[in-house]
Amino acid sequence: MTLVHELPKDQAKVEYQQQYTDAVANNPEIGNHLSKVAYEDLTPLHLLPLLAKMPPSDQEMLKLPPQPERLVVTHVPVSPVCIRPSVQIGDAGTQEDDLSVQTSDIVATNNNIKATLSRGGTLKQVAEQWQWLSAQVALMMNSEATGLAAAAPTTKPIRSICSRLKGKEGRFRGNLSGKRVNFSGRTVISPDPNLEVTEVIIPQYSAMKLTFPEVVCRTNIDMLRDRVIRGTEGHPGAHIIRLKSGGVKNLAFIKKQIREELAADLQYGDVVERHLQDGDVVLFNRQPSLHKMSIMAHRAKVMPWRTFRFNECVCSPYNADFDGDEMNIHLPQTQEARAEALALMGVQNNLITSKNGEPIVAATQDFLTSAWLLTQRDTFLTKDKIANIAMYFGKAAESLELPPPTVMKPVQLWTGKQLISLMLRPSHKSTVLVNLEMPEKNFSHGDPYFCRNDGYVIFYNSELIAGNLGKKILGGSKPGLTFVLIRDNSPAVAAACLGRLSKLSARWLGTRGMSFGIDDVTASPEIEAFKKEQVAEKYAYVDEKIEEYKQGKLPLKPGCDAEQTLEAVINGELGKIRNSVGDRLEKVLPRFNKPRIMAQCGSKGSPINLSQMIVCLGQQNVGGQRIQNGFVNRTLPHFKKFSKTPQSRGFVEDSFFSGLNPFEYFFHTMGGREGLVDTAVKTAETGYMQRKLIKALEDLGLKYDMTVRTSDGTVVQFVFGDDGLNPAMMEGKSKPLNFEHTMNHVQHVVEKHHSNEVALLPSEYRSLTNQLIQQVDQEVKSICPLTSLDTSRFTGDLTEFIGDMATEMEKERAKVGLAVDERSPNDARERTLCDLSCALTEAQLRSFMTTCARKYRRALMEPGEAVGATSAQSIGEPATQMTLKTFHFAGVASMNVTLGVPRIKEIINAAKTISTPIISCKLEQDRVEAAAFMVKSKIQRTVLGDICEYIKQVYEPSGVYLIVKLCGETLRRMQLDLTMDELKEALCAKGALPGGLKIRPECIESRGKLKLAIRPAGAVDSRGRTLPPNPETLWFEVQALRNALPQAPVKGLKQCSRVVVNKEEAKDGTNDTIYSLLVEGYGLQDVMGIEGVVAEKTVSNHVLEVQSVLGIEAARKSIMSEIDVIMKHFGMSVDYRHIQMLGDCMTYRGETLGINRFGISKMSNSTMMLASFEKTSDFLFEAAVFNRPDPVVGVSESIIMGNPVHLGTGLFKLMYDVPKEEINEGMSRRQPLLAAGAGKDNHGAGHKRKRN
Repeated sequence: MTLVHELPKDQAKVEYQQQYTDAVANNPEIGNHLSKVAYEDLTPLHLLPLLAKMPPSDQEMLKLPPQPERLVVTHVPVSPVCIRPSVQIGDAGTQEDDLSVQTSDIVATNNNIKATLSRGGTLKQVAEQWQWLSAQVALMMNSEATGLAAAAPTTKPIRSICSRLKGKEGRFRGNLSGKRVNFSGRTVISPDPNLEVTEVIIPQYSAMKLTFPEVVCRTNIDMLRDRVIRGTEGHPGAHIIRLKSGGVKNLAFIKKQIREELAADLQYGDVVERHLQDGDVVLFNRQPSLHKMSIMAHRAKVMPWRTFRFNECVCSPYNADFDGDEMNIHLPQTQEARAEALALMGVQNNLITSKNGEPIVAATQDFLTSAWLLTQRDTFLTKDKIANIAMYFGKAAESLELPPPTVMKPVQLWTGKQLISLMLRPSHKSTVLVNLEMPEKNFSHGDPYFCRNDGYVIFYNSELIAGNLGKKILGGSKPGLTFVLIRDNSPAVAAACLGRLSKLSARWLGTRGMSFGIDDVTASPEIEAFKKEQVAEKYAYVDEKIEEYKQGKLPLKPGCDAEQTLEAVINGELGKIRNSVGDRLEKVLPRFNKPRIMAQCGSKGSPINLSQMIVCLGQQNVGGQRIQNGFVNRTLPHFKKFSKTPQSRGFVEDSFFSGLNPFEYFFHTMGGREGLVDTAVKTAETGYMQRKLIKALEDLGLKYDMTVRTSDGTVVQFVFGDDGLNPAMMEGKSKPLNFEHTMNHVQHVVEKHHSNEVALLPSEYRSLTNQLIQQVDQEVKSICPLTSLDTSRFTGDLTEFIGDMATEMEKERAKVGLAVDERSPNDARERTLCDLSCALTEAQLRSFMTTCARKYRRALMEPGEAVGATSAQSIGEPATQMTLKTFHFAGVASMNVTLGVPRIKEIINAAKTISTPIISCKLEQDRVEAAAFMVKSKIQRTVLGDICEYIKQVYEPSGVYLIVKLCGETLRRMQLDLTMDELKEALCAKGALPGGLKIRPECIESRGKLKLAIRPAGAVDSRGRTLPPNPETLWFEVQALRNALPQAPVKGLKQCSRVVVNKEEAKDGTNDTIYSLLVEGYGLQDVMGIEGVVAEKTVSNHVLEVQSVLGIEAARKSIMSEIDVIMKHFGMSVDYRHIQMLGDCMTYRGETLGINRFGISKMSNSTMMLASFEKTSDFLFEAAVFNRPDPVVGVSESIIMGNPVHLGTGLFKLMYDVPKEEINEGMSRRQPLLAAGAGKDNHGAGHKRKRN
C-alpha cells in the first residue's frame, strides 16, 4: 500500500508534466498514459520533515498530538524477554517466540539495506528491501492487517502485538480486567443439608494449601503458637512466619524441635501464614457469574473428603446443581477484606435478589416435600417422636420448649404444624414473631378459614394455626415465610430458620421414606376411560375441521388463510388433551401418590408431567407448530400423502409408562432436539448480551445527592427510579410497603392488653395519622439532606390506607348503633368493636407508623450503590431462561412477533430494521366492526391483484389493450372505498408499476363501474406528443404490462404490508367486543394521520421509528414498555426501576444509542474501557494518533490500572485539615490523631469530608 498525493493545479503541476516532455517527443505513446492530474508518492522520508515543521495551529486543527513526526516509525522497540519467552521442546532444543523471530528478521533486513547502500546497490534493490522492511514492521505490529499476506512467513498469522492485546485471552481481558489469582481453589460440589446456609465445607486437603496471614496479638498468640508447632504436617497448621524484623521462616523445611523454638519466640506484630480454619471468611463462586449473588461470602468449615459442600437452599443464587458442577473458592487476605466480604457479600445479607426483591435463598425440592407431608392434618407425633425430631434441627446449646399436646387422651399427640411452630420459635425467650395469611397451591377457592384441602396458611405470632406448607410459602415468593422473616425480623433469623428447616427435612424424610414405585405411575381404569373419551372427542372435532377445510367452509381467523387457520385450531384443541388429563389426575390420584405430592407441594414437576408419565405425551411441536412434512407431502412414510390427522402430525397418544410406537418416538425426539439446540445457541447469545449490558451500565452509580451519574459526572437520572428506593427492599410489586401485611403484623404483636383500652374513633384515626405522617416525612427527609426526596407518593398511600380503615370503622359503628365521632365509655358495644380488624388503639397506630417509617428508611437506596451494574444483571440474568422462538401476538394466530432473546437484542442494539415491526392502533369507533374494516382498508397496502377478478388481453384492428375487471364482492367485503378516478391516479403514480414501467392517464379508459381498458404507452417525441407503439415490440410490452399490473398498489400505505383486525372482550362489564388494528410494517406517522385512528394511543414496537416521529422521551418509554412486555410474557418479574435505568442509559444523550461498540463509544470517552470491550487495537491506535487522555475514573479503567473503583466503599474519601496551632503544638508534644480532634464539634472547621 502506497500513499499518493495530488499536486496542486498550479506551477507544481506544470513542472511535473514538463519532466516528461523529452520522453513524449521520443515516444508519443507515453503521452497517452500520463494522467491529466499529477500525483506523487508520499514516502516516510518525505513526510517526516513535513510533520516536523507543522505549526501548532495546524496540529490543533487536525487533532494531532504534539510532535506529530513521532507518528512516523524511525525506531522499533525490542519487546522484553518476559513477553516473548523461549519454549523448550524436549531434546530438540528451543522454539523462539514469534516476536523474537520477527525482531530478528527486522534487524537482518535493516542490515541488508545498510550493506546494499554501502556497496552501491541499485535504486530498485534498495526500494524493494525498504518496502520489505516496512512490511515486516507492520507485520510485527498487526499480522492481520490487509495487504500483508505476501510478507507473512507462513499461512498462519504470527502472534503480533495487536493479537496479544485483543480477544478473550489478550492482555486487556485476560491479564488486566481479569487475572489468575493465588489463595484460590476449585473442585466438584455436593450437597449437605446439615450445614447452615452461611457455611461451606472446605476439604482438609484444600485447607492445608490455603493460608491466611494473621498478625500475632494478645488474643491469638497461643493459637498461632500451636499452629506453628504443627507446621505443614497436619491441620490446622501454618506455612510461613514473617518476623516484624524482616526475616521469613518457611516451616515446610524446619523440624518440629526448631518449630517449637520459633513458636516460643513469637512476638506481637509477627505475621503467621496459618492454614484455613473453621470460621474463616471465604468467597464462593460459580461461573457463569451472571449476577452479584454468583459470588458470596461463606464461613468455612473444614472436613475430610474432596468436595465443596453447602446447603441446597443456596443452589438458586449460584444456579448450581450436583451433576458434576465445579465451583471456586477464594480466601481474602486482609482483615479489611474479610469485613467487607461479610458485610457486603455475606449470604445472609444477600437472601433477597436485587432483581425484584424476592428471596433467592429459600427451601427447595426435598425440603418442600418434607414440610408438606409434615403439615398434613393427619400427621400426629408422640412425645418421643416430636422430641427426637426437634433435636434434628436443634443445637446442643439451644433450649427447646415443647408446646402443649394437641390430643391429650388416650395418648398425648402433637401435630406436625406444632413442630413447624417450634422450629420458628424454639422457646418463649425468642423474639421471632411471624404473622402471615396466604393461600397455598391446593387452596379450594371459597371461605379461607374453612378450606377443605387445608390450603389456607395462617401464622399467628410464629404459631402455625392452619395450612399445608408448600412452595408458595417456603419458596422464593413474595410474601412467603422467608420473605416475612427477613422483613419483619432480620436476615439472620431467616437464615437460621432455613438451616433448621433443611436439617429437619432431610433427617425426618429419610426416616419416614419417600419412595417412587411403578404403581405410582400406573393409570387407573377411570383415567384410561377419561383419556379415551377426551381423545375421541378431540379427534372427532379435528376431523370435522379438516372436512370443512377441504370443502372451503372453514371460518378464517383474522389475518390467516385456510391452512394457517386449520393448523391453529387443531394445535389448540389437541394441546388441551394433555392439560385436561393432567388436571383430572391431580383430583383422582390418591393423596399418598408420590408424583402428585411433589407436583402439589411444588418440589418438582407439574400436572403436565403427571400426564406425560401416566396417560399421554400430547402434541409435539417444533417451532411453535405441529410437525411439518419431512418427506414429499407427508411427515413420515407411515402416513398417506397430504394427511393432516393428529397422528400424522406429531400427536403422541401413549405415555412413558405404556411406551411409544416408532413414529411417536421419532416425533418426540424432534421436540427434544429443538430444546437442546435452543439451549446451546441461547447460552452464547445471552452471554454476549450480558457482557454488553454490563460494559454500558457499569459506570452508573448513585451519588450523595441521590442522582445517578456516570464516572465523568454526567447526570443520567436526577433520582434513581424517580423515588430513590432500592428494588431489593420492595414488599409489594415495586412498592416499598405492603400496608395490609404490616397492619396485620402490628395488630397481632401489639395486642390490646388492658381491659379498659378501647378502639380509636374515626376522627382520631385521621387527626393522629396527620400528626404522625408529618413526623415520618421529616424523619425520612433528614436522612438525605443533599436532595429533596419526593415522599408524597408514600405518604399519600399511607394516608389513604388509614383513611379507608377510618371509613370502615365508621360503617361498623353505625351498624351497632354507636355515634360515629363520640365514644360511649360504659357501653358494652364499644368493647365488641375492639375485636374488628379495622379497630386500632393508639399504641397500635403509633407502632404501625413507626414500623412504616423504619421500613421506608431501610428501602432508600444508599449512596455509592452500583445501580447500573445491578440493573444490567437484573435484565441479563433472566434472559438466560428465555427461549429463541417466535410466539403469536395477542391471540391472533397469523400475527407473529419476535420475543425472547432475539427481541431483547433488537431493542438494546437499537436496530434500524427489526424482524417483526408492528403498530398497534386504537380506533375512535372501537365497538363497530365495519368501522374497523374501513380504517383497515385505508392503511393496508392493497394491490390491484387483490381486488381484480381478471385481466384479459384484447387484440382489435384499432389496437391492443388490456381489460381489467374489478371484483365487486371483494370490494364490499374489504370495505374498500375506491373510485375509478382514484384507481387511475394510483396506476399512473410514479413508481406504481415494478420494472420501471409507466402508464399515462390518456392510456386508461373507463368501461363502466368496474372495468378499465389500459393501453401500452408509446414513446414521447420532443414536442411531448405520444407516438403509437412500435409493432415489433408491442406484444412484449403488453405481456410486461399484464404481469406488472397485479403488483400495482391502489390503496393504503406502501410500508404497511398487512393489517389485522384484533378482537378483545370489553373490560367494562358489558359483553361488547373491542376492535383494534395490528399493522405489520413501518410508517407510524402515516398511520397516526389516518382518519378513524386515535393518534395519541397508537404505538409502534420499533424504537427508532418512535424516536423519529415522537421524540426521545417517547423512545425511552418505548424501550421500557417493550422490555417489560418480554419479561411478563415469560413470567419473569423485574423491577421497573431496572428497566427504567436501561431506557435512560440508552437515551440520556438525546439520541437512542445501542448497547454495542458504536453506542458505548458515544457514552464513554475512556480509551481503556473501550479497548477492553471490542476492537482493542483500533481504539488504542486512534487514541495515540489524536493524543486522547484517559482520566481513569470508570470501573474498567480502575480495575485495569489497579486503582480502587469509585463506587460503593470506594466512593468517599475522608480528609483531616489540621489547624496551624495544632501543628505547632504537635511539634513540641506528640499527640495521637484521634485526640487532636477531641472536644471539637463534628461540624467544625477541623473536619472536612470530601466526596468524589
